[in-house]
Amino acid sequence: MARKQLSNGSFANLAIQSLFINISELKGEAVDAIRNACEVGCLERAVKLWPDAELTSRDLNAADMAYANNVFTETSNATINQWNAMAFGAFTVPTATVIGIYGMKMQVIPDATLQFPPITGVRIDVGGARVVQWHTQTIDTYVDSAGVTPVTFPAGITKSPIIVGETLQVTIFEYTRTASTIYVPCWLGVTVEKVGITLRP
Repeated sequence: MARKQLSNGSFANLAIQSLFINISELKGEAVDAIRNACEVGCLERAVKLWPDAELTSRDLNAADMAYANNVFTETSNATINQWNAMAFGAFTVPTATVIGIYGMKMQVIPDATLQFPPITGVRIDVGGARVVQWHTQTIDTYVDSAGVTPVTFPAGITKSPIIVGETLQVTIFEYTRTASTIYVPCWLGVTVEKVGITLRP
């Protein structure tokens, strides 16, 4: 729990801070600092779990989150205007692994009939407890382009990376706005593993 000072000099006990920031609002060094904080957080968790182990650090990939064929891809739920579990949204962090997530970007294959983005929010639970909730319209630049070219949203990142240790259950939910639509949530993060573990994929 963090203590955040208020304008009157008092403090708020801030258990969770899950602000989602459009990357275009940040300078390059700020983005580097957030990425570094995610890596440091993963390393610190790994050292607590395995004090004497040699470690590797790399980019988070889709296989770390149990996406099929190591590709980030989803189809939005058929039921709109509510929170639904993502199709590939439930996974267990592999043994001897720590993952950190500091943001995401999204790509949508446009359709002439698609008036709204597939999702407008993301919620992440770890071990059954909510740890973050992001309003993804902060990165939404979607306009109907009549199915001509994919639409890629700018990345959204958080100053409070999510760090998850081995064997913990992660469940990711979407707030579904357009039903049954393919989209690509490219998660930004870091994976730390013990040396000797075969890198995935």
